[in-house]
Amino acid sequence: MSINRVFTALFFVMGTWPGIYAALLVPTGRSGNRVPAWPFLTGSVAFGAFALLPFLALWTPASQERKGPPSLEDLKSQGPAGWIPRLLETPFFAWYTLLSVVGCLVFAASAGGDGWFEFGALFTGSKFTHVMTLDFLTLTSLAPFWIENDSRVRGWSGRDRWLVPLCCLPLLGPALYLVLRPKAQ
Repeated sequence: MSINRVFTALFFVMGTWPGIYAALLVPTGRSGNRVPAWPFLTGSVAFGAFALLPFLALWTPASQERKGPPSLEDLKSQGPAGWIPRLLETPFFAWYTLLSVVGCLVFAASAGGDGWFEFGALFTGSKFTHVMTLDFLTLTSLAPFWIENDSRVRGWSGRDRWLVPLCCLPLLGPALYLVLRPKAQ
């Protein structure tokens, strides 16, 4: 018995969403009401959107947002835990995320018509597959808001030209945005 390729790709893709959301929320998504993102992001590794949605509902824009990417000094001043935001700002993390997403998409596309048909049967017959797919769709539908927020805070010059196409590409758009956005200086 083999595992459906589309299901496997979706399962692996769900592992990239916490990294994408961490890269969008940790450096620039600070909430105006000081609700920390890290507990919700940590929970999203196991529980996906179910863990992240409370933070997204509680989040308020910061009253005084700075323009531009976070400085390396700001990231270093966060103490021992500062290595996580610094990692999220690296080109390595952005490219690794993009290549992981592309790999999962190619793997799913290689399933062929029969594989997608089997996935449709799994979607209707397995609660786990159904919930995981809805989780994927929820995270996908919320990503454009956080991409827009991150690009605005960073003062990204390519925002006018690239933002709409990136937001229209499910999963690939957010991963590509991480590669294109201004990095910490």
